[in-house]
Amino acid sequence: MQSAVISAGESGFFLTFFAKILPGIFGGESGEFILRKMAHGTEYLILGLLSATDQWQVGKRQFRDLISVLYFGLGIAFIDETIQLFVKGRSGEVRDIWIDFAGVCIGTLLVHIIGKLLCKRR
Repeated sequence: MQSAVISAGESGFFLTFFAKILPGIFGGESGEFILRKMAHGTEYLILGLLSATDQWQVGKRQFRDLISVLYFGLGIAFIDETIQLFVKGRSGEVRDIWIDFAGVCIGTLLVHIIGKLLCKRR
Protein backbone atom coordinates (compact mmCIF):
# COMPACT_ATOMS: atom_id res chain seq x y z
CA MET A 1 0.00 0.00 0.00
CA GLN A 2 1.45 3.32 -1.07
CA SER A 3 1.26 6.54 0.83
CA ALA A 4 -1.08 9.22 -0.46
CA VAL A 5 1.84 11.28 -1.83
CA ILE A 6 3.28 8.41 -3.94
CA SER A 7 -0.17 7.38 -5.12
CA ALA A 8 -1.02 10.94 -6.15
CA GLY A 9 2.24 11.18 -8.11
CA GLU A 10 1.47 8.03 -10.06
CA SER A 11 -2.10 9.15 -10.65
CA GLY A 12 -0.78 12.46 -11.96
CA PHE A 13 1.24 10.69 -14.65
CA PHE A 14 -1.76 8.70 -15.87
CA LEU A 15 -4.08 11.69 -15.52
CA THR A 16 -1.86 13.73 -17.84
CA PHE A 17 -1.81 10.86 -20.35
CA PHE A 18 -5.58 10.32 -20.35
CA ALA A 19 -6.35 14.07 -20.32
CA LYS A 20 -4.59 14.33 -23.69
CA ILE A 21 -6.73 11.53 -25.12
CA LEU A 22 -10.09 12.36 -23.48
CA PRO A 23 -9.92 15.96 -22.21
CA GLY A 24 -13.67 16.15 -21.70
CA ILE A 25 -13.58 13.38 -19.10
CA PHE A 26 -10.15 13.71 -17.48
CA GLY A 27 -9.38 17.39 -18.12
CA GLY A 28 -11.47 18.98 -15.40
CA GLU A 29 -11.20 19.06 -11.64
CA SER A 30 -12.95 15.72 -11.33
CA GLY A 31 -10.47 14.00 -13.68
CA GLU A 32 -8.32 12.55 -10.89
CA PHE A 33 -11.39 11.32 -9.01
CA ILE A 34 -12.71 9.56 -12.14
CA LEU A 35 -9.28 8.05 -12.87
CA ARG A 36 -8.90 6.68 -9.34
CA LYS A 37 -12.38 5.12 -9.36
CA MET A 38 -11.76 3.58 -12.78
CA ALA A 39 -8.49 2.13 -11.46
CA HIS A 40 -10.36 0.61 -8.51
CA GLY A 41 -12.94 -0.98 -10.76
CA THR A 42 -10.38 -2.23 -13.25
CA GLU A 43 -8.10 -3.92 -10.75
CA TYR A 44 -11.03 -5.74 -9.19
CA LEU A 45 -12.43 -6.63 -12.62
CA ILE A 46 -9.10 -8.39 -13.24
CA LEU A 47 -9.40 -10.12 -9.85
CA GLY A 48 -12.89 -11.32 -10.83
CA LEU A 49 -11.65 -12.54 -14.22
CA LEU A 50 -8.75 -14.47 -12.73
CA SER A 51 -10.69 -15.94 -9.82
CA ALA A 52 -13.67 -16.97 -11.93
CA THR A 53 -11.38 -18.46 -14.58
CA ASP A 54 -9.72 -20.53 -11.88
CA GLN A 55 -13.11 -21.79 -10.68
CA TRP A 56 -14.17 -22.52 -14.26
CA GLN A 57 -11.03 -24.57 -14.91
CA VAL A 58 -11.59 -26.79 -11.87
CA GLY A 59 -15.03 -27.69 -13.18
CA LYS A 60 -17.25 -25.23 -11.32
CA ARG A 61 -19.03 -23.96 -14.40
CA GLN A 62 -22.48 -22.96 -13.21
CA PHE A 63 -23.04 -19.41 -12.08
CA ARG A 64 -24.07 -20.61 -8.63
CA ASP A 65 -20.60 -22.18 -8.36
CA LEU A 66 -19.03 -18.80 -9.07
CA ILE A 67 -20.81 -17.11 -6.16
CA SER A 68 -17.77 -17.91 -4.00
CA VAL A 69 -15.74 -15.64 -6.30
CA LEU A 70 -18.12 -12.78 -5.51
CA TYR A 71 -17.81 -13.37 -1.77
CA PHE A 72 -14.03 -13.56 -2.12
CA GLY A 73 -13.92 -10.28 -4.07
CA LEU A 74 -16.18 -8.50 -1.59
CA GLY A 75 -14.02 -9.71 1.29
CA ILE A 76 -10.82 -8.53 -0.38
CA ALA A 77 -12.37 -5.12 -1.13
CA PHE A 78 -13.47 -4.79 2.49
CA ILE A 79 -10.01 -5.74 3.80
CA ASP A 80 -8.29 -3.39 1.34
CA GLU A 81 -10.39 -0.41 2.38
CA THR A 82 -9.98 -1.27 6.07
CA ILE A 83 -6.18 -1.34 5.73
CA GLN A 84 -6.32 2.12 4.16
CA LEU A 85 -7.74 3.46 7.43
CA PHE A 86 -4.31 2.86 8.98
CA VAL A 87 -2.17 4.38 6.20
CA LYS A 88 -1.22 8.03 6.59
CA GLY A 89 -3.05 10.25 4.12
CA ARG A 90 -5.41 7.48 2.95
CA SER A 91 -9.00 6.76 3.88
CA GLY A 92 -11.20 3.71 3.59
CA GLU A 93 -14.34 4.46 1.61
CA VAL A 94 -17.55 2.45 1.50
CA ARG A 95 -18.06 3.80 -2.02
CA ASP A 96 -14.77 2.15 -3.07
CA ILE A 97 -15.89 -1.20 -1.65
CA TRP A 98 -18.94 -1.04 -3.93
CA ILE A 99 -16.85 0.01 -6.94
CA ASP A 100 -14.42 -2.85 -6.26
CA PHE A 101 -17.26 -5.32 -5.85
CA ALA A 102 -18.85 -4.15 -9.10
CA GLY A 103 -15.53 -4.84 -10.85
CA VAL A 104 -15.44 -8.38 -9.43
CA CYS A 105 -19.06 -8.93 -10.48
CA ILE A 106 -18.38 -7.76 -14.04
CA GLY A 107 -15.25 -9.91 -14.32
CA THR A 108 -17.06 -12.97 -12.98
CA LEU A 109 -20.01 -12.41 -15.28
CA LEU A 110 -17.72 -12.04 -18.31
CA VAL A 111 -16.02 -15.37 -17.55
CA HIS A 112 -19.41 -17.04 -17.13
CA ILE A 113 -20.77 -15.66 -20.40
CA ILE A 114 -17.62 -16.37 -22.41
CA GLY A 115 -17.36 -19.84 -20.90
CA LYS A 116 -20.95 -20.67 -21.81
CA LEU A 117 -20.44 -19.41 -25.37
CA LEU A 118 -17.29 -21.51 -25.75
CA CYS A 119 -19.09 -24.60 -24.42
CA LYS A 120 -21.88 -24.14 -26.98
CA ARG A 121 -19.32 -24.09 -29.81
CA ARG A 122 -17.95 -27.49 -28.86
